[in-house]
Order: sequence, then C-alpha cells, then structure tokens
Amino acid sequence: MLIFTYIIFVLFIIVILGTKENEIEFSEFELNRRIDSGDNRASKMLTKKQLIPIMNRIRHFIVMFLAIVVISIVSSLFVLYQAILISVVTFIVIAMILKTKVLDSVSIYINKKTLPFIYRLYDASTEKNKKRIIRFFGRKKQPWSFYSKEELLFFLEKHHQVLSDSERIWIERILKISQKDSILDIALDDQKIAILHSNDILTPLVIDELFKTKQQYFVVMDEQEVEVRGIVAIEDIVAITGEDSKKAKEVMRSNFLEIKSDKKCLDVLEKMLAKNSNFAVITRKNGDLAGVVHINDFLKNI
Repeated sequence: MLIFTYIIFVLFIIVILGTKENEIEFSEFELNRRIDSGDNRASKMLTKKQLIPIMNRIRHFIVMFLAIVVISIVSSLFVLYQAILISVVTFIVIAMILKTKVLDSVSIYINKKTLPFIYRLYDASTEKNKKRIIRFFGRKKQPWSFYSKEELLFFLEKHHQVLSDSERIWIERILKISQKDSILDIALDDQKIAILHSNDILTPLVIDELFKTKQQYFVVMDEQEVEVRGIVAIEDIVAITGEDSKKAKEVMRSNFLEIKSDKKCLDVLEKMLAKNSNFAVITRKNGDLAGVVHINDFLKNI
C-alpha cells in the first residue's frame, strides 16, 4: 500500500512540475500601454503576467509538501542509508522525466482545462482583492525597467511629475529616431545644397544669393569639386561688405566635423553632441561629398 502511495505521489510531483508556466516577458508598463491602445489580447496577457508567478509559487509549495511525504514513506520502508539513496534516485528520475517532456501533453491538457477558469475568477475580482492576492503570495514588485521605446514613452506620459511637457516632447522626438536609419535618410544630399569653391569671391551679390538658400552652412570645395576644404557659416559672411569682399577660403573654417555616409543616425547624433557641433559634412568612402546634416535635421522629419 505504501509503495502504491509512493508511486502516486511521485507522479503528482512530475505532473505538477510539468504544469509550470513560463512568465510573460512583457512588463506591466508595456501591457498597460497596449491595453490603452485597444489591444484586447494585452488584457489577458496582463492577467497572466500577474497570476503566473503566484501560481508557480503555489506549485513549488505543493511539490515541497509532496516531496516531504515521499521521503517520509521511503524512510518508513527502508533503513536510513537506503532511504537516502532511494530518495536521491527518485528525484533524479523525476528530473530526467521532466527533461524528456514525455508528460507534456498531460501538463498542457491540465493547464488548458484549469487556467482559463482561474484567470476568469481573478479578472472578476475587485482591484482590492487582486492586490490582496498579490500581497499574500509575496509577488515581487514590478521592476522599474523598460523593454521598448513605446513603453518608456507611455510611462513618461502617465507620470507627468518626472519631466516637464517640453522635456518629454524632446525625448519623444529623439526616441523616434531608429538605430537602423542611415544618416543619408535625413541628411540634405549634395544635389540639393549650395556649395562654394575656395576661390569664390564673396561679393554682395553672391552673399545675397547665399542668403536666399536659407542654409546656415556652406561647404567649401576645391575648384575641381573633389575635396572638401572647409565650411562657411552664415554668420561668417554677414559682416562682409562690397569694399571688403573676400575669397571663400579666407573666411572658411578648416576645422569641421566630417562623417562617413555609412554611419547610422544615432551614432552621428551622439558624435555631434560629443563634439559640440551642430553641423557635419557627410562624405562617401572615396572622399566625395555626399551631403550635409544639421542638428535640426534629426527632428524636423519626425
């Protein structure tokens, strides 16, 4: 009789351990964000997110109780060293059976029949009762971590005390830039920009034409348009008069930020901020001019 009871309890342990559910990877912040956006599946996922850790903990308690019963039965049937050996072998066999997943179909069937009913009962409970259940079973507090940009933005929108509205808007704009975006996706290409040659004379007429382009910076190239020699900022030419006309190479800035065209947007933005530069020249691998990018270009298309 005791041997039969021992076998039954061992089988119970295997089945209960096999019904353990994997926790939902999404955080509650993300699931709440999806619920607010009208995703009906997210509501069920949130219930599972809250209940699965509790149910797994209950399973652990049940398994511990059954394990104590199994050890007690073995101890009553055999001498001490035999009981220890049989107990160790028993739990090794249980682990091996679980690893082979031979009882997966049984576990899936049990979960399929029981979990929906438990979820419905939980959803039907009041918020106060839900909190009591969570507190009673000692569920860990939701960690302050985010798994997506949308999740972080949802949190910032719900907690206005963290950032001011203007700060939040700027962060939202920056976060909407994808790491996959190439700098050429937002840069002004070389066919759309006005350039200067190093020997161009900045007469009032030329300066007037430069102002009409509404560019803040102008790339200065050699006469063959092969090499970038420097840049001229609009403020560099404001004070030039007809009597004081100068060549572009006399007012250009030789120290400028140059970025290769294969770089990603966020990498370029990071470099521009690190160099305290609001303008960069984009060149191809062979040195040809590919375009220019201003700090505002990262935001204007968002």
